[in-house]
Amino acid sequence: MTEIDTIVLFGASGDLARKLLIPALYRLEERRCLEQRIIGVALDDWTNEHFADHVEKAVRDVIEDVDADVIRTLRARVSYIAGDYNDRGTFDRLAGSVGSGTCMHYMAIAPSFFQKVIGSLAAAGLLQRSRLLVEKPFGRDLESARLLNSFLHGVIDEKDIFRIDHFLGKEPVENLLTFRYANPIIDAIWSRHHIERVDITMAESFGVDGRGALYDSLGVVRDVVQNHILQIVALLAMEAPVTAHADAYADERVKVLRAIKTISPGDVLYGQYAGYKDVKHVAGDSKTPTYVSFTMAINSPRWYGVPFSITAGKALDRTITQAEVVFRPSPPLPFDPDPESLDANRLVFRISPSDGVDLVLQTKLPGPGLKLATTPLTVDYDQIFGRIPLAYERVLHDALAGDRSQFAREDSVEEAWRIVEAIIDPADEPIGYQIGSAGPDRVPG
Repeated sequence: MTEIDTIVLFGASGDLARKLLIPALYRLEERRCLEQRIIGVALDDWTNEHFADHVEKAVRDVIEDVDADVIRTLRARVSYIAGDYNDRGTFDRLAGSVGSGTCMHYMAIAPSFFQKVIGSLAAAGLLQRSRLLVEKPFGRDLESARLLNSFLHGVIDEKDIFRIDHFLGKEPVENLLTFRYANPIIDAIWSRHHIERVDITMAESFGVDGRGALYDSLGVVRDVVQNHILQIVALLAMEAPVTAHADAYADERVKVLRAIKTISPGDVLYGQYAGYKDVKHVAGDSKTPTYVSFTMAINSPRWYGVPFSITAGKALDRTITQAEVVFRPSPPLPFDPDPESLDANRLVFRISPSDGVDLVLQTKLPGPGLKLATTPLTVDYDQIFGRIPLAYERVLHDALAGDRSQFAREDSVEEAWRIVEAIIDPADEPIGYQIGSAGPDRVPG
C-alpha cells in the first residue's frame, strides 16, 4: 500500500474545508495520526502565513479548548498555492512543490470542476502513486455518473478512487452493521418475519441560506437521498460481509441497492418551504424540492414485503437523522384492560444530533392495576465512549490508510442513481409548507 507524503486540498478556502476538513485534520494531529504535509490550493491570493492563520481560525471556530502545541504543529504542516483551476501553471507549481512524493488529492470543490482539475492533475503527472478523494454528489444523474466514472478510469485506477459519502464515516452509521451482527438477539429477529416497517428520517430545522445557488441546482434528492439515505438503507438491510476486505462490504451494499426498484414519481410527495424562492441565488420560478417523502421496497428474501419509508427535508420542525425499525406488534394481551394501548417495540438508531440507540419496550406503569408504559432503553455514545471521532476525521484517516471500506464503489453509486433517476426533479410545482412545520400535509396519489 502506497504511503502518502502530501495531502493536497483543492478548495482550501471554501466552506467545506473551513467547517469540516480543517477541524478533522486538527483532530488527527491531536491523535498523532497525521504525518503528511498539507498543501491548500484555491483561487484566493493568499500567502502561506495567511493560509496558516485561516487554518487556525477554522479550528478555533469549531473546537473548544484548542491545544497550543497541536495547532502550532498543524500550522507548520501547511502551505498554500494560489491559482486558477483553468491555468496549467497552477498545476505546474503544485508539481514543483510535491516533487517525487505521493499525494492524496481531496476535491473539496464544486462538481462542475471535477473533470477539469482531475484532468490537469493527470496531465501534470500528479496522479501517479496517488489517491483521489471525490466529494458527493458524484454526477447529477445516472448518465453523468457513468460518464464521470469512465473519465476517472481513464486517468487513475479504481482502487485509488475514494468516493466520499461522509455519512459512512459517522460512528452511529457504521455501528448499524456491528449492532446487528455482533448481537445475536438482534440478528435473530432482523427480517420480515419480525419487522413490520423501517422509517428513515433526515430532517433539518434550518433552510438553505448561504447555499442558495448550489442547493437550487441539486434539490433534496441529489443532496441527501441518492447518497446519505440510500447508504443508510444499504447498511440496515445488507448481509454480513464474508471478509473484512473493502470489496466484501461494497458487494453486500450493492446487492441491497440492486434489489430496490426504480422509484416512480407518482409515489413521491415533494415539498418546498415558504420563502425558499426569496433566498439569495435561488431562481424566482424554482421548482426545486426541499422536502421529499416516499416508500420503497427491497425485493430480497430477508426484506420482502417490509416497507422502507423515507422522509427528508429542510426548514422543518426539528433537526434529526435517525433510522427507526418497527417490529411486528404483539397480539392483544388477555389481561390488559386496554389492548389498543400496546405500542410496537422499536429500535431507533440516532445518527444526529445525538448519537446512540434506543430500544423502545413496553413495561408496567407503577401503581395499582395493569397499565402499560412505553419505555426506552437508551445507549448514548457520548456518555459511554466520550468524544466520538468526527465523520471527516474518520474519512481522512481511512483514506490515508488506504481503507476503502467506508467509501462508495462505482457500482453502488450508479445503482443509487438508478433508484432515484425518475424522481430527481419534480415535473410539477412542489407543495408548499410552512417553515417549522412537519412538511406538506398532503399525501401523493
